[in-house]
Amino acid sequence: MLLKGVGDKVIVLGGAPAMTYLLRAFTPDTGAEDQALSSEVINSAAKGVLDGSLTAVVNDGTLALASTKLAFTGQTTPDWADLGCFGGSITRAIGVGILAAISCGTTNKVAFPIALMVNPTCNVDSGLGNRECGFRFNDNGNLRTYYGDGSTQYVVVGSYSANTAYQILIILGGYDSNGISYKTGDTKSNFTNGVTYFIKGGAFTNWTLLYRTSIGTTATLYSAFGNLTATGTLSNLLIPDYDFSAIIEPIYLSTTPDESSHAAAADFFLEHKLTTPAADVHQYDIRFRVSDADNYWLVKVLSGTAGTDLTLHKVVAGTPSAALASADVDFAAATAYTIKVVAAGANYYKVYVNDVEKLSYTSSDTFNQTETGIQVVDADSAYTKGFLAAWPRTSEVYTSEFAKAGYGYGEVSADFSYTNNNLEFTFTDEST
Repeated sequence: MLLKGVGDKVIVLGGAPAMTYLLRAFTPDTGAEDQALSSEVINSAAKGVLDGSLTAVVNDGTLALASTKLAFTGQTTPDWADLGCFGGSITRAIGVGILAAISCGTTNKVAFPIALMVNPTCNVDSGLGNRECGFRFNDNGNLRTYYGDGSTQYVVVGSYSANTAYQILIILGGYDSNGISYKTGDTKSNFTNGVTYFIKGGAFTNWTLLYRTSIGTTATLYSAFGNLTATGTLSNLLIPDYDFSAIIEPIYLSTTPDESSHAAAADFFLEHKLTTPAADVHQYDIRFRVSDADNYWLVKVLSGTAGTDLTLHKVVAGTPSAALASADVDFAAATAYTIKVVAAGANYYKVYVNDVEKLSYTSSDTFNQTETGIQVVDADSAYTKGFLAAWPRTSEVYTSEFAKAGYGYGEVSADFSYTNNNLEFTFTDEST
């Protein structure tokens, strides 16, 4: 098998070892036709360069290389084990990224364009306890990120449109064993836990951070695509040879936060650890889009009370609004919680407690929309403050780092042709 490369971009088909391309968008050349696939190895890497394979599973429905993409159809008798593909082993490390590009024909079917599995299989059924994390394009048009075994552990992070190309990216690592985020200067090998999810396409004009969690510790994983009822195309399933650690570093981080306002981002993902008081009713404020002491948005935690104990407010000239969203979390006494807040534009607010969505609010209110301050306030000094960090939803850092990795809208493409039973790759560097 012959291999040709351009510059410092060496791209191969294969799944092992870690951080190698699994599948690139194909352009059929002389002697190569679009082809239907059966349960077989799609291609293996050049011997002596990298070993590995991407295995197709076609027990129901069809999977085919067509017009530079991997085309898939829904199944007659849907089963997650019956249509998809999986790659070789991936060793968990901070900054390892797994990317796919997908377009679904409708929004009322189901596909998993990326899943990270404990075993090599495309069977992403959560009932097996085999899936550690992944993206799911769900049958009600919502976009989900899964973590843990996936049986009930997922969050809805937005919606998707039919016949629209999306690039989605999972980055491993970024948390230590205590759930504290990585920052420059830390020993990277101590921050291999967890996962971060990004997307670009459709309404997500720029690369967008959707969600982060410290859950996930499995050392050896296998990338997979699994389809159930969806129709569409997958044009990438790949692992760039690039360290994405810089992308998952927070814009603000403190392990011992004070009560001052700190600049972060107007559109952000915020994570905060706190421990509730042992007794009595006490209020705790997580403030964001802070412009001054009297104007900000507020997530209010109220421990030690029955009924509603988590609310979202707008504070204008020192006066809080009525609750814009509320929940009864039942915060236990003297217990640690992780609270996450997401704000995007004027119409997207989410609050999660221990990776479960508790508050959601949509509006057209542009109050303090461009302000970047974040702040935590414990008026009674009753709580124990833990780590506070924030990441921008979109960032020039994301754009530049993805460009360095060799993909985005400038990518490295590959043509292939059969010559004397050898598969010859010719790579063209199109990255920008």
